[in-house]
Amino acid sequence: MNDTLLELSGPGIPKWSARGLKQGFAPDVDAQMERDVNGTLHAIEIPAAFHKLRVSITAEDIQPPAFGNLKKGDLVTVTCAAELGEPATLTAGSASITLSRPAVGGSGRAVAASGALAAVALTGTDNKTASVDFGDAGLSGYCAIYYRPVLSCRVENFSMDRDEWSAASSWLLELREV
Repeated sequence: MNDTLLELSGPGIPKWSARGLKQGFAPDVDAQMERDVNGTLHAIEIPAAFHKLRVSITAEDIQPPAFGNLKKGDLVTVTCAAELGEPATLTAGSASITLSRPAVGGSGRAVAASGALAAVALTGTDNKTASVDFGDAGLSGYCAIYYRPVLSCRVENFSMDRDEWSAASSWLLELREV
């Protein structure tokens, strides 16, 4: 039994290894912008297939994950504890979008610009279709749909340390989306 929403295939997350867990996402692209000879910054279009994420996970608890056989480049499936948000447009209080990544079933929620909250139905292959109905036909415009993604990643780096006196293990796992 885990004490976190985070799941990792391979090393796993044993109970009592994830207290204070922090998970972050960052873009994984080499260059998105360049300056011209006049110093003006220009965005360079990168195809959607290259819009990948770097994932960083840290925690401090009693047990470290079983990283003993883990090596750089290993493939790991991450059922994330952290959420991603994607914009949607409400029409008569409803919206439906295709998410950019697979989602953990039941993890969807939506927030309208007004602050109204609603559950999101995740359906389709890999739960990538997100539908929301706020039950208020008067709502329109922007809303954000949040979900916990399931990511296929490769190990970039990991580290562990042990504080003997406090009997605490700290660890870091850095991943790159495939």
